[in-house]
Amino acid sequence: RCFANWGADVLLITESGVYPLSKVMSADRSQADLVAITNRISPAINAAARSYGSNFGWELNVYPRGTRLMLNIPTSENATAIQYVMNTLTGAWCEFDAHNALCWLTFNSLQYFGGPDGTVYRADTSSQDGQTAITAVMQTSWQAFGSPGSLKRFCMVQPLVRSQGVSRPSVGISADFVETTTLSTPSTSSAAQALYGSAIYGTDVYGSTDVFVADWTSALALGRFGSVKCQASTEDVEIGTVTADPVMQINGFVILAESGGYL
Repeated sequence: RCFANWGADVLLITESGVYPLSKVMSADRSQADLVAITNRISPAINAAARSYGSNFGWELNVYPRGTRLMLNIPTSENATAIQYVMNTLTGAWCEFDAHNALCWLTFNSLQYFGGPDGTVYRADTSSQDGQTAITAVMQTSWQAFGSPGSLKRFCMVQPLVRSQGVSRPSVGISADFVETTTLSTPSTSSAAQALYGSAIYGTDVYGSTDVFVADWTSALALGRFGSVKCQASTEDVEIGTVTADPVMQINGFVILAESGGYL
């Protein structure tokens, strides 16, 4: 369970991270962290190893169809788990919660996991977790916006989003390394779009299923460093007369802030 095929290489789970076996064998111990594929999330990996390292259920799973590498971390043995997930195209990491998996398997290009109740589930198959909508939370890296020494009053955020229907993310500003709990949803006047082959001629709105929106929303915060926090849900959307799974692509953010003088 601690090994996984990775192209022509083999990945190995250790207390210090996940390593390609060919590289770690040729690297000095002082340079081992540089070749770990988990080097971007080293603090999180080390904390998980300290807290849950003795629990059974650590496992790697490569899911090419979903461009994911998943590291299963059992937070409570045979009961609950989280997953650290790497995008194999970009190397970016995120965390999956509420997938209480004991094991993972990719079979015929599809991904499955076994739950603590003995049920086998198919993953990555719809926009719902069973009958429950999935909530995604994102936070950008902390930025000084060109002046780390000056205090800034953050006023507004403009998410640059491509989505279906009128789906919008909720956004807020975290300041000075304290995560915000205040999120607001941009208002919009974008009309729902019609699906070709399903829309009623003369009734539904003619156009494509995707719309690009850049609506401003208030996001007040005061600090020297800032980070955008964003939350979106996978509630079904109405596109014309058809109910469809939501598709939302967040391309970036524009932040409006007033910079103060140096003290």
